[in-house]
Amino acid sequence: MIIDIRTIPAGHSVLSQTCGLSAFKDDLPALVREVACRAEIDRNGTTLYVHLLFEGAFELDCSRCCTRFPWTAGGELRLVVRERQGAAADDGVTDFFYDSQDYSVDLGPALYAGMQRNRIQERAGKERCDRSPVGSAEKIETYISNQVPIGGFMAVPKKRHSQMRRDRRRSHLAIKPAKPVLCSHCKQPMVAHRVCPNCGYYAGVEVKPPEE
Repeated sequence: MIIDIRTIPAGHSVLSQTCGLSAFKDDLPALVREVACRAEIDRNGTTLYVHLLFEGAFELDCSRCCTRFPWTAGGELRLVVRERQGAAADDGVTDFFYDSQDYSVDLGPALYAGMQRNRIQERAGKERCDRSPVGSAEKIETYISNQVPIGGFMAVPKKRHSQMRRDRRRSHLAIKPAKPVLCSHCKQPMVAHRVCPNCGYYAGVEVKPPEE
């Protein structure tokens, strides 16, 4: 739902729109019909107090009979919209800001948060299914086989690791210079646990003639 601040008069007004939530279609179930929105707006200067009522129908999967059915979900939100003054930071009260360059305010993120807050997926699973359970075992087996990919689900990180954490993990993988030791026979520097290239001795025993 998009509000054009320039068209909102002072005092009380009502605005009705429909919203498809296209920006969040990957995070929500499929819409049977667009979300109907009714905004009751009280404007006081540059501040708008919005009482938003919304209702939409989604297509969900029944956990009992594994069939799709429409599910109606709705709710209400109370939002505060203000004009941004300079580079003012979030005051913890205002939900949306607008400025003189852009008077359009998109309430789509608030609608999405309201849908997530209602947890429509879990609520639908708690409702009693009146559909016939005949053949439900076969339907469930087919449904699961279509949902689970070959090899099962792959574990993914919950959060992205920073470059600092990555570098700390790899710190011990750096190549360190070899520390020379003194040969026990000729007292010349050599690589540890190797035949001495100067005298050809190893652990007090001559293994090969010294290199010329």
